[in-house]
Amino acid sequence: MKSNLFILSLFTVLLFTSIDVLSFQISSPQNDLSQEGKIDSLNNWVEKNIEKDINNALSNSLNALELSKGIDYPLGEAQSMINLGWIYYRMDDYLKAIDFAFKGHQSIIPLNKPNLTIRSFFNIGAIYSEGSGQLELALEYFEEAYERSVAVEDRAMSGRALNNRAFILAQLGRYDEALELINPFLADKKDDFLESYARRTLGDIQKVQGDTTGAIDNYLSAYQILEKEQSYSTLTSCIIRLAELYLATGQNYKAKLYLDKGEIISKNNHFREQFITINQLYSTFYENLENWKEALYYQKKYASLQDSITSQMNSKNMGRMEAKIDFDQRLNAINTEMALNEKLINEKLQQQIFRRNIFLAGFIIMLVLVTIVLFTSYRIRRSKYQAESANRAKSDFISSMSHEIRTPLNGVIGFSDLLNSTPLDANQKQYITLINQSAKSLMEIVNDILDFSKIEAGKLEIELSQTNLYDLGIETVNLVAFQAHQRSIELILDIDEHIPKLVLADQVRIKQILINLLSNAVKFTNKGEIILKIERLGEELENFSKIRFTVSDTGKGIEPDNQEKIFSAFTQEDSSTTRKFGGTGLGLAICKKLLNMMGGKIYLKSELNKGSTFWFDINFETLEERQKEPALPIENLYALIIEKNQIHGKVIQENLSYLGASSTLALDQEEAEKLLQNSAPYNLILVNQHLKDGNGTQFIQRLKTELKLISNEPKVILMHDAFIQNSSIPEHIDALLIKPYKKPDFLQVLNKLFDQEDSKVSFDQNITSQEDLEQLKEISPSILIAEDNQVNMILTKKLLHNFIPKAVILEAKNGKKVIEVYNENEVDIIFMDIQMPVLNGYEATDAIRKIESKTGKHTPIIALTAGILNNERQKCLEAGLDDYTSKPMNKKDIGKILHQWLLEKIS
Repeated sequence: MKSNLFILSLFTVLLFTSIDVLSFQISSPQNDLSQEGKIDSLNNWVEKNIEKDINNALSNSLNALELSKGIDYPLGEAQSMINLGWIYYRMDDYLKAIDFAFKGHQSIIPLNKPNLTIRSFFNIGAIYSEGSGQLELALEYFEEAYERSVAVEDRAMSGRALNNRAFILAQLGRYDEALELINPFLADKKDDFLESYARRTLGDIQKVQGDTTGAIDNYLSAYQILEKEQSYSTLTSCIIRLAELYLATGQNYKAKLYLDKGEIISKNNHFREQFITINQLYSTFYENLENWKEALYYQKKYASLQDSITSQMNSKNMGRMEAKIDFDQRLNAINTEMALNEKLINEKLQQQIFRRNIFLAGFIIMLVLVTIVLFTSYRIRRSKYQAESANRAKSDFISSMSHEIRTPLNGVIGFSDLLNSTPLDANQKQYITLINQSAKSLMEIVNDILDFSKIEAGKLEIELSQTNLYDLGIETVNLVAFQAHQRSIELILDIDEHIPKLVLADQVRIKQILINLLSNAVKFTNKGEIILKIERLGEELENFSKIRFTVSDTGKGIEPDNQEKIFSAFTQEDSSTTRKFGGTGLGLAICKKLLNMMGGKIYLKSELNKGSTFWFDINFETLEERQKEPALPIENLYALIIEKNQIHGKVIQENLSYLGASSTLALDQEEAEKLLQNSAPYNLILVNQHLKDGNGTQFIQRLKTELKLISNEPKVILMHDAFIQNSSIPEHIDALLIKPYKKPDFLQVLNKLFDQEDSKVSFDQNITSQEDLEQLKEISPSILIAEDNQVNMILTKKLLHNFIPKAVILEAKNGKKVIEVYNENEVDIIFMDIQMPVLNGYEATDAIRKIESKTGKHTPIIALTAGILNNERQKCLEAGLDDYTSKPMNKKDIGKILHQWLLEKIS
C-alpha cells in the first residue's frame, strides 16, 4: 500500500509539472521553503521547550521573528509573536507579553490556523489572570480556548484550559465548580502536566479551607511531576507554596531546602516576581530562627527588588482597563477588516491558478513525505507499545519466577538444615553442608537478579523505619565474619561513638549494600585486613545526621580502566572466561542504584596490589542521639591489649578510652613481656588467639606458669575467630570474645567477669527463649497447612513437628480445600501459601474472614510466600492475614510466630 501511494503521488507530481515546465523553473520557491523550514523548526522547538529552557526559548523566538520579517513569512511571524507573548508572561514582563500576544493574535486570524488560534486565546487569558488581575475576563478567554480545542480534539490544550478555568474559579472562591473541573485529571493519575496543575489547584483550595496537610501532599505531588516534566515556572510556584506552608507550620529547614531550589530556578529563568517572593520568604525563615541579621538582609534585598519593578507594576495596573478596551476594539476591527477583504481575496484567487498548481504539486510531494513520516511514526509507536508490553511481561515473569525458583530452593535449604541436625558421619555432614551452602548461594544470585529487575522496572521502593546504626554495623559484620576468618583475613569494625542511636532509614537496603561491599572485599582479598567504618560527619542540617560508611581492604585492587565499569550491570573487574571469582556482576550496580534512590552516591579509590576503599554518605533524619555509657563494673580499669594487627588494636584502645578505661597496646609477645615487667599492674588482659610467633592461649599459660608475669588477679579475655566450633574456655583463660571486637559483646563479658549484673547489653525481646520452646512441646494445637507443593508441605510439617510434637496437622492443597477443612475442624492457626490453584491465599483468607464475621471467632493466618517485592508483608496484612514469613522458611522466624500466636492462646 505504501509503495502504491508513493507511485500514485509521483505520477500526480509529474502530471502537474508537465503543464508548464518552463514557468515552474522560473518561479520555484525552493530557497524560500528552506528558510521557512528553519523558522518553523525554531518555533516548534520553542513551543515544546518554553517551560524547560526559557532563556533559549526567548533567544530562538526573537531569531525566528527576525527571520520571518526578513522573508515576509506571516505564519512564522505570527507563531513567533505568540511564543514571545507566553515567554514574557512567564518572565513577569506583562507589558511586552500583552503586546506580543495581541500582535500574534492579530496575525494568526487571517491564516486560519486553529491550533495557533487556541494558543493565542490561552495566552491572553493567562496574561489577564495574572498580569492584570481581571479574572472574569480571563475566564472568558479560557472558555473560548477550551471550546475551540474540543472542536479540533486537542486533548492537551483542552485539558490545560480546563485546569486554568479551575484555577481562576478557585481564586474567585467558587471551589465546587473548580473541583468538578479538575476531578477527572486527579482520577486519571497519569503523572503528567495536567495532573500536576490539577493537584496545585486542589492544594490551593485545601489551603484556603484550612487543610494544611492535604495541601502540602498535593503540592508535593505536583512538584514531583513538574520536576520530571521540567516545567520550571509552575514548578517554582509549587516551591513557593510549599515553603509558605512549611514556614507557617514551623518546619523551617524543609522550607529552606525548597527556597534554595526556587532561588536557583528563578535566577536562571528570570522569574522576577517569583524571585522577589522567595527573598521575602527567606526573610521570614530567618525571622523564625531569630537570626535578625540575615532576616534584615533579605528584607532589604526584597524591598530593593520590589522597588526596581514598581514603575512597571504601576504602569501595568494603570493600563489594565485600557489594555482590555483597546484589545477588544482592535479585535473587532480585525474581524470587520476580514469581512471586507474576503471579496478582494476571491478576485485575486483567479490570478494565482498557476501558482496554486505549483504549490499543489509541492503539497502532493509533502503528502508523500507526511505519509512516510506517519508510517514511520506508526512503526515507532508500535515498537514502543511492544517494548512496553515486553516490560510488563518481564515484570510478570520476574514475579512468577520469584515464586517458581524460590519454592524448590525452599525445600533444598529446609531439608538440608533438618538433615544437618541429625546424626551424620564426617563425610555426610560435609556433603550436606556443601548442598546447603550451594543452595543459599543460588538464592543470593536469584535475589540479585530479581532486585536489579525490580529497580529497572521501578517497582523497588525505599522503606524508612526506625534504625539503630550501631546494631546495624554489628549485624552486618557478623554475617561476613565466618568467610573472612576462614580466609585468615582480619575483619575490623570501627564505629564512631558519636553517631546517633536511632535514625530514620531503610535498614534492609543499607545492610544489603554493606554486605555486598564486604563480601566483595572478602572475595578479592588474600591477606591483610578488611575494615567497616561508620562515622559521623560534621556538615549537618538541623535534625539530620550525615553518616559515612566506608569499606576498605588490602586486596588486589582494581585497574583504573575498570573502576567505572564495575558499577555497570552484569560486569566484573575480572571478566575473562577463566576468572576465578563467581557472581552475577550485579552487586555494585544494585548498590549504586539503591544509593541513588536514597539520595547518596558510591565512591571508589583503589590502587593495584594495595587495596580498595568504597564509601558513601547519607543524610538520615535523627530520631534519638546516643547516650553516654554507664560506668564500668570496675574502677580504674587498666588493660593490656596483645594484638598483632595494629589497626584492630587501635580500635579497641579508642573504645576503651571512650568507656573511661586506660590501655596499652603490644603488637608481639616480646613487647607484651616488657610491658608486664615494667608497667603498673594490669587488671585486664585482652589477647588475640593468633599472635606473630605463636598461640595466644599458650602465651598466656607461659606468662602465668613459667615467667610468673601474670598473677591470678588480672582477668584474661581471649579474642578468637568466629568459626571456632569448640567454645569451651581454655585453661588459664577467664573468658572468650569473638572477633572482631564489638563493644556490646565486650561489656557483656566484662560484667560477667566482675560479677556485675549485665545491664548494658540489650537483647532482642522477640527472640524465643529455650524455656518458651519447651513450653511449645507441651501444647497440642490443631494446625492447618495450605500448600500446593508437596515438598514444601512435608518440610513445613517437619518444622512444625520439631517445635510442637503433639500438634495435629491438617492439610489443604488449594484455597477451596482450605475453606472446607476450616469448616469441618477446629483450627487454632493456619499457615497459608499465597500462590495456590482454584483459590489463592488472599481469596481463601477473605472467605474465612467472612465466615468469622458471623461467628465472632478469629483464627491467626500466617502467610507463606516466595514473593520478593518489598511491600509483600504490607499486602498480606491488608488482605486480612495476621503475620508473614517468606520462603525459604527460617526456623527462628517460625519459632517466633508459634510463640507469638500459640503459646499464650493454648494451654
